[in-house]
Amino acid sequence: MTWIGRTSISTTTTTTTSTTTTRVLIGGALALLAVIWSPTGDLRSGAPSLAAGPTARFETGSPCRLADVRDGTGVERVDAKIVRVVVAGRCGVPVNATAAALTVTVDNGSTPGPGHVTVWPDGVATPTVSALNYSDRQVRANGVIVGIGVGGAVNLLSLNGAPAIVDVTGWFVPAAVSTSGRFVPIAPTRAIDTREAPRSRPLGQGEVINVPLPPGVPADASALAITLTTTQSAGPGFLTAFPAAALLPPTSSLNTDAAGQTRAAGLIVAASPDGLNVYSLSGGHVIVDVTGWFTGASAVEDDDGLFVAEPAPRRLIDTRYGDPLWANGGIEIANVASDAAALVVNVTIINPFRPGHLIAHPAR
Repeated sequence: MTWIGRTSISTTTTTTTSTTTTRVLIGGALALLAVIWSPTGDLRSGAPSLAAGPTARFETGSPCRLADVRDGTGVERVDAKIVRVVVAGRCGVPVNATAAALTVTVDNGSTPGPGHVTVWPDGVATPTVSALNYSDRQVRANGVIVGIGVGGAVNLLSLNGAPAIVDVTGWFVPAAVSTSGRFVPIAPTRAIDTREAPRSRPLGQGEVINVPLPPGVPADASALAITLTTTQSAGPGFLTAFPAAALLPPTSSLNTDAAGQTRAAGLIVAASPDGLNVYSLSGGHVIVDVTGWFTGASAVEDDDGLFVAEPAPRRLIDTRYGDPLWANGGIEIANVASDAAALVVNVTIINPFRPGHLIAHPAR
């Protein structure tokens, strides 16, 4: 899950090429999935929109485990691949919530073959999208923003039947105007990188590091939208992001299953005046990028930054059906509505030929 103010994707690679003019293919495909968008104006103005449903504000709670397919906790088995998870009315989520911020983890350690996880509101057809992709014998996690469907539930499909774990970190409730819980997008800002001075060393086993609020973010901001990355992992383990004023919750935000890995996930994390903390079970470097924040009680009452959940996740672009992205290249994605200030998207790179990374940023 990635939060971007507008829709532009660029690529880069961690390797260099000779001075000969060449194009280096780093990915066979780019898939972009829109789930929720944030209006800048009054939805009652009649501006065209592809989304549906009421505007909503974001509320945070203590990270809480909703479901664990490994032992059957909190799930209703639909078939060999699909489970139903009731969200509303559990873990502090109110019954009128329209969408939820979830962390979905798949444990493919004992299930052969690659696969992906799709998450969508109960009561609508299974969409042809993915929220999380994994390879053979991997443990992977990602943040997901998804509308809540029939009976307050969401569905999860695991392509090869690998068990999933679902944690909830926040939710959206209907609001025409609000002080708190409105999203403010910012240019992606690196808040911390343990590879660089003044720290210049990885986290140790069981260590916690504080990530202060970025400049310009008020002390009463209710939550941050971040990309959490670990690199040079020390071994199998997990990272947990949580408010700096809170106790370490019994949940995870990002997982590794071997030493030397680089993993990333998009998340919404409740914040305190001291920012947030990141805990690492096994150790490794940590990078936190902030893409926006949610207003607190001191903000003016307004409708800017309220959210609308789409009826179901949908794919915005798939370059497998056209020219792929090239090294240091980019592609611009059309906005989903004329008054959308930000999108929540899931960006997937498929079959990369070289190590590298993708950057999602506002279009110029």
